[in-house]
Amino acid sequence: MDKPMIRLGASFLFLISSAVASWEGSYSTPVDSWTSQQYIVGEFSGKLAIENAGDIYLAKEMDQSERADFAEYLLMDASALNDAACLVTPSKSRTLIEKAASFAGADVTEVTASGESALTFVDDQNQKSIITLTPKYKIRQVLCVSETKIELAKSKIFFFSKLLGMTPLIKN
Repeated sequence: MDKPMIRLGASFLFLISSAVASWEGSYSTPVDSWTSQQYIVGEFSGKLAIENAGDIYLAKEMDQSERADFAEYLLMDASALNDAACLVTPSKSRTLIEKAASFAGADVTEVTASGESALTFVDDQNQKSIITLTPKYKIRQVLCVSETKIELAKSKIFFFSKLLGMTPLIKN
């Protein structure tokens, strides 16, 4: 049985690459936001994940080329997220990915081994579907944290999804 999501605290510090940025705790929308969201970054069964409203999303760190591609998708300069640390997840929760993998006859354990494998599975399923969603950020969610303000987000931290668009966050 899976362990519950570990909420970040003093005992858990997640350092992203060699960047100075580090995060611990949770992230939420500001009080004056049009939506109320909370995202918790942590480990779930030993895998990097983001939890939102009880759903677990397997995550992976975006490398520099992925951040540049994402910045261009958002119509920003490709270097706009160079100083940011970003995590990307499929837009489907781990539970939904497990069901889809089982239905497709895939090895559920292999598909959910990491954020990378979950993203690969979702991308493959998208390519096989009758209606392919492109660009890939229509089937992804991204959490970015930067030491400096990201102008488009009007914040140092933001969450992006097709459903919510770009949502500024604060660190709790």
